[in-house]
Amino acid sequence: MGDKIDALKEEKSDSETTEGWGIATIIEARENELICTFDGIPNDKDWRYLRNDQKIAPLRSMTGDWNWRDHLKVDMRVDSFDTQGKWYLSTVLEVEENDNLKMVKIGFRVYMPDGTKLGDDKRSYEGWSNKYDVLVPAYSIRIQR
Repeated sequence: MGDKIDALKEEKSDSETTEGWGIATIIEARENELICTFDGIPNDKDWRYLRNDQKIAPLRSMTGDWNWRDHLKVDMRVDSFDTQGKWYLSTVLEVEENDNLKMVKIGFRVYMPDGTKLGDDKRSYEGWSNKYDVLVPAYSIRIQR
């Protein structure tokens, strides 16, 4: 196998579920079913889709320019889904790459000169403190641009 497709994936937070398109690798093809894992997501479960499911599509037809995730850098702004089910304009705080797995630390805040809050690093921001920072895979559907 090893063929790739676009597939709709759900990710659950503490109180909500979000869905988004991602790139999946087919690990097994059965008569009426495809079994997949999502690229760049560690320890991902096997996802099952019927062959005629509207939750699958040809590669890059729904993910388009997915490669922007390969170029995430510190201080870039992204939209991020928090654990309470809300989207926030956020900042990439750290980027780690180990064993071909890229992880990003997300701060649910945006740094700006006229921000009303002051962080430990003495930068002004709007949003949530570092108490709510999260580490997620760069290919998580919880990160969008």
